[in-house]
Amino acid sequence: MRPGHPPSGNDAGQLRARAEERVRAREEAASLRTENEADALRLLHELQVHQVELELQNSELQRTRDEVEAALERYTDLYDFAPVGYFTLARDGGIYSANLAGADLVGVPRARLLGRRFGTFLPLAERPGFDAFLTRTLADTQRESCEVTLEPAGGGRRVVRIEATASPSGKECRAAVLDVTALKAAEAQVRRVSEGLERTVAERTAELEAANAELEAFVQSVSHDLRAPVRTISGFSRILAEDFGKQLPPVAADHLRRIHDGAHRMGALIDDLLRLSRIGKVELEITTVDLAGPCREILDELAAGSPDRRVETVVAASIPVHGDAGLLRVMLRNLLENAWKFTAAETAARIEVSSRLGADGQRETDFSDNGAGFDMTLAGKLFVPFQRLHTAEEFAGTGIGLAIVDRIVRRHGGSINAESVEGAGAVFSVRLPAPREEGP
Repeated sequence: MRPGHPPSGNDAGQLRARAEERVRAREEAASLRTENEADALRLLHELQVHQVELELQNSELQRTRDEVEAALERYTDLYDFAPVGYFTLARDGGIYSANLAGADLVGVPRARLLGRRFGTFLPLAERPGFDAFLTRTLADTQRESCEVTLEPAGGGRRVVRIEATASPSGKECRAAVLDVTALKAAEAQVRRVSEGLERTVAERTAELEAANAELEAFVQSVSHDLRAPVRTISGFSRILAEDFGKQLPPVAADHLRRIHDGAHRMGALIDDLLRLSRIGKVELEITTVDLAGPCREILDELAAGSPDRRVETVVAASIPVHGDAGLLRVMLRNLLENAWKFTAAETAARIEVSSRLGADGQRETDFSDNGAGFDMTLAGKLFVPFQRLHTAEEFAGTGIGLAIVDRIVRRHGGSINAESVEGAGAVFSVRLPAPREEGP
């Protein structure tokens, strides 16, 4: 295109093309600037996110470090101020670390203790054993223990117990050292006291056996010496009554009867004394015994001996217990003879033997009657030899029968107690072991 002349068709097309090209260039430049700005914004966002992540990580690391430091401080306090000595030992017994109690045990400040061998605080005779203990500990993952004598730097001796385990690396062991000096002294004292008690028991046992032997000899002697004159009195009084009874005046005949009765009671008393003295010496032959059968037999014998009496007797169908049949029969005879005797004044006498199994596996058997009974304030005297709750004129007897019953029951590991209302009868409750198959 020339100046002063309007553009030709070709010139106009070129101008338009150049204009469009320039517009496109501007648009591309603007688009590029927009893309660069977006990239920059995205990059800035990423940087900000990473910054926040780093800040969070830093906070978490700081918190974790604080917790670790607090835990370490707590562990250090626990380690340092524990009442038990703690040591970390090398294979040769060298001390890597120790707490305050450990340093106090060996009498050396902790700062000067590191590097020293633990064995130097032991007597020479015990060092080889301690070295062997270290070797065992480091060769195994199990805890090992031993007792050694410490000789602290300040003097004296202490007995200590060492419990040790190997570290995970196996290059060192961690040992807890406890002072057991006082415990050992106490154990020694207990042993001395125990030995003294054993000697005392042995001496007392020997004395008791000697006393029992003397008592047995005395009882036998007294029995023999008493029986002879009693037999003489009884025999001659019987002969006198048979040969001259009809010639005696009533008063003399009554005196003679009293002499004969007294001799008979003396003989019974001697027999009861012998039984009482021998109960503790009889070797028990424990079997399962049904008391019901012997009870019926004894009651039948008593009824046969008193045909003029009418006594209602009731005995449980079965009374199984665990005990010595001979001694238990003696017990039954004494209890049933007592019931028979004390119901003598009753026109409608009743004697009952009932039984039940207790929750503790013992069988409780009640011997009840509706006889004279006794004053419960005097119940403490029932099982004491020669203690009578009724006069001899009221009821005959030696005053030993219930003492025999009590000893027999206690020899079987049982118990006996009595309940009564005076004038309304009595109940004697005997507890004896039941057979095992009968237990609850």
